[in-house]
Amino acid sequence: MTICYFGAYDKTYSKDKINLDGLKKVGVNIVECNIKKPPVKFTSKIYFAFFTILHPFTLPFRNIYGLVKGIYLFIVTPYDVILVGHPGHFDVPAAYLLAKIIRKPLIFDTVLSLYDVFVNEKKLIKKDSTKGKLLFAAEKIIYSLCDVILVISRQEKVFFEKLFTLPSSKIDISYLGADDGIYYVRPESKFDTQGKFIIAFYGFHAPLHGVPYIMRSAKICEKDPSIQYLFIGAAGQTYESDILLSQELGLQNVSFLKLSETTGAIDVLSKADIVLGVFENMATGLRAIPNKIFQGLAMEKPVITAKSDGILELFTHGKNIYLCNTADPQSLANAILELKSNKQLRNTIAENGYKLYREQFTCEAVARNIVKICKRVIQQKYEK
Repeated sequence: MTICYFGAYDKTYSKDKINLDGLKKVGVNIVECNIKKPPVKFTSKIYFAFFTILHPFTLPFRNIYGLVKGIYLFIVTPYDVILVGHPGHFDVPAAYLLAKIIRKPLIFDTVLSLYDVFVNEKKLIKKDSTKGKLLFAAEKIIYSLCDVILVISRQEKVFFEKLFTLPSSKIDISYLGADDGIYYVRPESKFDTQGKFIIAFYGFHAPLHGVPYIMRSAKICEKDPSIQYLFIGAAGQTYESDILLSQELGLQNVSFLKLSETTGAIDVLSKADIVLGVFENMATGLRAIPNKIFQGLAMEKPVITAKSDGILELFTHGKNIYLCNTADPQSLANAILELKSNKQLRNTIAENGYKLYREQFTCEAVARNIVKICKRVIQQKYEK
């Protein structure tokens, strides 16, 4: 099988990297039709306004470029299906025209809904505003152009079906997984824990992660001086406010480490006793199974996260994950104290979580699922 991986995707972004690496590992021939553009980070309303002003002017040129490049690549190396990577909502029109011209099916790995992120999660656009209505209409049209869209959980599938009135047959599931070239069990690490019991949160500081609840749980856990919280990473919409909250609470057991995958973050994470997931009572997060969950599993760490319908699709409390209440610092603190006092339970959760990851969420496992979906879509396309 040959897949044209299409769009303005970033090869270093976790979902696209996992897809590309995994597909190559399972023997798929990849033709990359990458439309390069500067990375977009919606960190503030000012940045978002700047983006919305400039984006319409550059979009037509990028789409024309993608269409022409896609046709040329098909002539050189014929491919069987077009797969639009993330973030590719605005690349779909060009991919659709390409699919029509060469008569091949079109799949879009959407990962998230722009409308949901900007209106519900980040609140950068008001629901009833003209901009909000236009975004909703545009996104619905984008999905209608695809043969199939991929979402990251069964709960997300239900959400997309209801919000955009899409038929169930048009939506399939591709879980996020973890990049096993980066996240794997490391028996040795240079990071010195100084004998502390390490609670690690790794990644962006975003509203749906519920970092303030983690902070308040740290205040509760101050009674145990051996517990140390590490916040690894230095970016996100709430990063500055989270630091201010830590200062306001006078936390002595919290440290912020401005590290990335390439500057030592994984070395630190490998020494964690517990890895944290997400804790905000927000619909977006409650439907999803975030990267940080799979990353913790891949490093054979016990993971604590908030109980949600998305998490319960795959995990069982006390077996391969530890669940607490959403938006509840006391519940999170209780979970941490329970696992700290019960090494056998920590090890059991870590071992079972790692086993589940190896079976279903490595790069190759994610890719095998995508290949299965592609084969079905191709067959359905030819049967019409």
